[in-house]
Amino acid sequence: MSSNYLSIGLLAMLLGSCKQEDDQAVALADLQAQMEEMQKGNEYSPLVEEPLEKEEKEEESELPKISESEFSDLKIENKVLRGSVDRSTETLKKSESKIEELEKTLEDLQKEFEEYRKKYILKIRAKAEGTKLATLKIPSGKIYKDVVISEVTELRIKLRHAGGAVSLNVDTAPSEWVKKYALVSKESLVPEPFTSRNADGSEKAEMAAADAIAIITGDKGVGTGFFVEGKGGYYLYTAAHVLSGNKQLEVTTSDGRKFKSFGRLEIAEGEDLVRLAIGVVPKHALELPLSGQVQDGVGITAFGNSGGGVVNQAEGTVNGIGDSSFEVTAEIIQGNSGGAIVERDTSVALGVVTHAIAARTDVWAQSTRFTKVRRFAARLDRPIEWKTTTVFDFLKEPKAIEEIDRVTRLIFTLSMLQPSGSGLRLNTLVGEGVTAMDIFRENSNMRAVQDLLKMNEELRERKIGLSKADLKKQYSSYYRDILSGSKAQSYRFQNLTMSSFHKKRSQESLMWRAKAEKALAARVVSMR
Repeated sequence: MSSNYLSIGLLAMLLGSCKQEDDQAVALADLQAQMEEMQKGNEYSPLVEEPLEKEEKEEESELPKISESEFSDLKIENKVLRGSVDRSTETLKKSESKIEELEKTLEDLQKEFEEYRKKYILKIRAKAEGTKLATLKIPSGKIYKDVVISEVTELRIKLRHAGGAVSLNVDTAPSEWVKKYALVSKESLVPEPFTSRNADGSEKAEMAAADAIAIITGDKGVGTGFFVEGKGGYYLYTAAHVLSGNKQLEVTTSDGRKFKSFGRLEIAEGEDLVRLAIGVVPKHALELPLSGQVQDGVGITAFGNSGGGVVNQAEGTVNGIGDSSFEVTAEIIQGNSGGAIVERDTSVALGVVTHAIAARTDVWAQSTRFTKVRRFAARLDRPIEWKTTTVFDFLKEPKAIEEIDRVTRLIFTLSMLQPSGSGLRLNTLVGEGVTAMDIFRENSNMRAVQDLLKMNEELRERKIGLSKADLKKQYSSYYRDILSGSKAQSYRFQNLTMSSFHKKRSQESLMWRAKAEKALAARVVSMR
């Protein structure tokens, strides 16, 4: 800091020197003006007397008289002053150059000090983590007991206490903490034109949380997502099933921005939960909770999209907690999937809406909460193992599953039909409202299906006639070809790398394929 004061003092001295030199230049100019007036007076001095009017003589008598010697002295003084001005001008130029150097030095010192200040604040914040306090009283008058500081950032101080957890900001933290940890308001980073109706800020928190919600649309349906501020930047959180099955996706933010292309996707291992890293700053982002912050009975607000592209909310409470999910009483409906479960009156996202369970009607459920629809959310207040992939690869997985399931349905259908001299009875129901012909149509791109349909038509129209033995032989040949192609497809599918969200479904698909192949193989044996 002493170098700063030295630089500023030197700068003041130089500026003072420049002022003195400017005063000398002004004095010289005044003197020159006086000499010019005097010279004019000499031009009219009475060396040769001429008749003058009375008034002119009176005016002439008023002009100052100066001798030749005095005039010579003034010329010398003028010359000396001119030399002084020239030297002062040169000194001024050198001083200006020195001032520029000092200003640059001062700017560098200020930058250096600011960097030091930032590092110092980060060190103070990091040192605060783990600090324990018996009690803590905040400006609102509320008192917390057995307090432990778990995290300090420029926006907030997260605490654990005897009753759970809380996050304090520039408005709610003690004033000495605001100063010590250099807390700033969210509004100073991302302006938000909101006003608060309630003294506790509940309306403002509710409005800000709504601005963090995004609507996700795809060719298979509509869901919800929300933005979160994490240590690695900003993310869009949603339920995995909101993305799964869609070939095209579009995300619309609360301020009307649309996203159609995405990069890195992270999938929560074994959960219906994903997050997308985004490279833009959203209008608002929710906070992630502290570990174990979800508490039974806590008031919550569920944000989501119930249709029409409008964000809505439902109030409720936490009604039971599991290892990876918790139940809520808020009346979440279709379209809310992927939405945020926010702790009431804060911007802390406790969970992600994932699924609902239909009401039970058995005798054991009577007079219990199980007679109503139960709604669940994935917990965000616990360690989560994230696996990285891309949206493109994630969306390919359900497509591969659908492809193998489609052929599995064909194999099952063939195992159910009994060949006859007039062909296969394709109007046979093989599922609820589904006929064999429906299954053939959805597999009409397969060469074996095309050949079967052609032979079936020729048999029905009696364009060909086959003996019973030849008929069985012909159908057996087609079925064996289909089984061979099925096994090759199953092998390729089995070697695909699936995300944890689709892995269980893919394993179930392989199980049903094995059953279908076994049933068709039995049909082939029966036709020998």
